Amino acid sequence: MQHLQGLRAFVAVAREGSVSRAAERLHLTQPAVSLKLKQLQDDLGLKLFRRKPQGLVLTADGQSLLPVAEKALAGLAAFEQSARALHSTVRGRLKIGTIVDPEFIRLGAFLHRLVARAPQLETELHQG
Repeated sequence: MQHLQGLRAFVAVAREGSVSRAAERLHLTQPAVSLKLKQLQDDLGLKLFRRKPQGLVLTADGQSLLPVAEKALAGLAAFEQSARALHSTVRGRLKIGTIVDPEFIRLGAFLHRLVARAPQLETELHQG
């Protein structure tokens, strides 16, 4: 997670070709984006961009690392989405006890639909 902001800055600058446009996209200041890039490059010991009159362009090392960085950020986004989904997932154990025949009150059909919609829910039915 140490390089997360640096990776985001790297990918944004690579896509935008400019620190100022990347800063706008990331809702950061230009100095903050430049600092994150510098820290990332220093930590990696690589130069990722070259300055040109039109803006920044990727070096060969930068071009090589860009797809890996994009994949890492996509993986992190998928992880965060999965974590958020866990908050809305019905899971746990449901114990139902009845003295009436479960088929008479159509409990079997209900439980079947419930388990189909909430596969992480354990059900336990007791009659007696």
